[in-house]
Amino acid sequence: MPANSKPAEKAFARKALIAVLIALGCTLFALFVVFAVRILLVIFLAILFSTLIRGMSGFLSKALRLPDTISVFIIYLSVAGLLFLIYILLVPSIAVQASEMGRKLSESWTRVSSMLGAGPAGKFIGKTPKLESLLGGNAIERAKAFLSSLSGIVIDLVVIFFITVYMSFEPKAYIQGIFSLFPERKRASILELFNSMGTALRRWLVGTLIEMALVGTLSALGLHFIGVPLALSLGILAMLLTFVPYLGAIVSAIPAFLIALLTSPATAVYVIFLYLFIHTLDGYVVYPLIQRHQIKLPPGIIIIAQVLLGSFAGILGVIAATPLTALVVEFIKKVYIEDVLKGKTASIEN
Repeated sequence: MPANSKPAEKAFARKALIAVLIALGCTLFALFVVFAVRILLVIFLAILFSTLIRGMSGFLSKALRLPDTISVFIIYLSVAGLLFLIYILLVPSIAVQASEMGRKLSESWTRVSSMLGAGPAGKFIGKTPKLESLLGGNAIERAKAFLSSLSGIVIDLVVIFFITVYMSFEPKAYIQGIFSLFPERKRASILELFNSMGTALRRWLVGTLIEMALVGTLSALGLHFIGVPLALSLGILAMLLTFVPYLGAIVSAIPAFLIALLTSPATAVYVIFLYLFIHTLDGYVVYPLIQRHQIKLPPGIIIIAQVLLGSFAGILGVIAATPLTALVVEFIKKVYIEDVLKGKTASIEN
């Protein structure tokens, strides 16, 4: 055996060991992300809301020349007052409308089932189990599962609230803690990256809130003009679901269509055209104008992110999918495209 074979074998063994350790580390990291994805999304949503609070408080500080702490406190008082006003003015009527909505949806579903049962689909519907049989046997188990899921969501919201409060009052303490993990020569570029991502996130969030308000207002007014009952509740539902792009528009249209069907088939058709008009106007006019100075995300990437995160973390994953994707795109743009590729990108022809 040649004398230089042993050093070569040692070098190969060392490289193989390094490769195994890297693969093991990547696997452990992937497992950590999978099992801790809900916790990470809770932290991310807290960062998202604290960024919005800090953005509003910063504007207030510059306008009124107030200390940051006082401005943040005023923002929280304003949000609490607004929520209380909404509760006083809208919640009683919304509660009545929501109860009526549940009753009308049940009646509408019965009518749709009977209409389909009279046609060619009747044989298939006759073979499917009834709603009562699906819920009757294991209603207690379903109730327990629902309460468990609801308690988990409530706990997540409480954690998000407290993290948001702490981070919005003292963001520098958390940012400096992160900076201390990097070498001093890299901190300026890390600070620039953080500022860029924070600005992008803040602009996206403000633009999304404007879009939500516009879609909710147009939906409520349009449904009221058409003569659909519960227009206010359906408009608020459309506003809230606009936070989830594409999927939210489809989900919000379903209860409006079913309730309109109780009035008349023609009203249901008008509702379809109304929602198509509103979301076409939103997609091709409002959203591009709002996002002109923000990160432009292709629809396919957003839907893939919603499906992936939703499969791991449920509703929290769907809610956080779009802003998290926006941050990832901004990170890739700053770290890879501008620093590594020096801004050079390839253009692809159709």
